[in-house]
Amino acid sequence: MMIKASEKAAVYEILGNLSQHFEQVLLNLQRLRSLRVVGSRDLKDLIAFVEEARAWAAFEIVSVLQIQEESDWAKFNQLRMLSERSFRKPAVSKRDPERRTRAIEKDSKG
Repeated sequence: MMIKASEKAAVYEILGNLSQHFEQVLLNLQRLRSLRVVGSRDLKDLIAFVEEARAWAAFEIVSVLQIQEESDWAKFNQLRMLSERSFRKPAVSKRDPERRTRAIEKDSKG
């Protein structure tokens, strides 16, 4: 699944929000533990479940982001290389036949 460039920042923001909300759930569970509202063993299992859910959600989202970032990196690397190549070549004017001839000779030599 590819993410539109215009949506990529929103996905990162959502990932951060999810992480914060999972953290809030864990803090609330810890508060319940300190109040002894829920049994310690049940709470330990519940905390592990929430941690697992957070890790799984983050993994799935980051996996999609990694694919997108690698694709963007390759695309922008290619654009940069093309730009550098065209920047290195001297501009050749049809009005300057001597310079044009030198450029053609240089290109043919490799």
